Amino acid sequence: MVIDVLYNLVDKAIEAIITIIIATFLIKFAKVFIRRVVIKPSTYFIGSERKINTLNFILNWSTKYIIYFLAVESILVNFGIPVQSILAVAGVSSVAIGFGAQSLIRDIITGFFILIEDQLAYGDVVRIGAIEGTVETLSLRTTCIRSADGKLNIIPNSEIKIVTNMSKDYKRAMLKISILYENNMEDIVRVLDETLEKFSQTTEGLLTEPKVLGLSEVGEDFVAITVSVDCRVGEDTFEIESRMRKFIKENLDEAGITIRAI
Repeated sequence: MVIDVLYNLVDKAIEAIITIIIATFLIKFAKVFIRRVVIKPSTYFIGSERKINTLNFILNWSTKYIIYFLAVESILVNFGIPVQSILAVAGVSSVAIGFGAQSLIRDIITGFFILIEDQLAYGDVVRIGAIEGTVETLSLRTTCIRSADGKLNIIPNSEIKIVTNMSKDYKRAMLKISILYENNMEDIVRVLDETLEKFSQTTEGLLTEPKVLGLSEVGEDFVAITVSVDCRVGEDTFEIESRMRKFIKENLDEAGITIRAI
């Protein structure tokens, strides 16, 4: 009798292992199928690489968890554990888990609208609250941001209130140049215009011509002039700002214009 029970358990364990192997194979097959049959044709009418990457990630994520769910259900049924009974118990216990479920539902609903409105995409550089970094994982429940120091920040979607997306359409590099009053304003503007024109001719990745926005601050002994330029998504604005700062400093020094700060 005991031997029969053990044989039965071994058979069921082997079947469970086979189910897991099949599920793993199906997940790998689904990834290839999605990439070749769904994603590749989509590039012709979607166009945007960020949207393609996000679509690929979401389809793979959804398919994986559906297959896992079906595999677990099959294993439970194989071991004689009625799934209906588990769902019934969950129904009786719904009051106890209701508050947790509400949070989960809020995460999923918020995640759905984030995706459908294209607020974020895989690989975007974003700021969510005090966290800034690159979107590494994007699902219906959570968003994972890899910050510059290498830390992975996992944010429930329902906690996302304000998103600053620095990878959408274009990025803007800006500098504020503080110049002492002793300098002539007309000479300053003329030199800056000439400098920015040279800078645009020698710098790649710019979408617009660098321009002088005008006076942004008036201090006790200085005036601050702001310049800006729009850059392609993917360009390092810090690097462009650094090069533009060096370029402006060298040209203003040659023109004999005294800089307080830049």
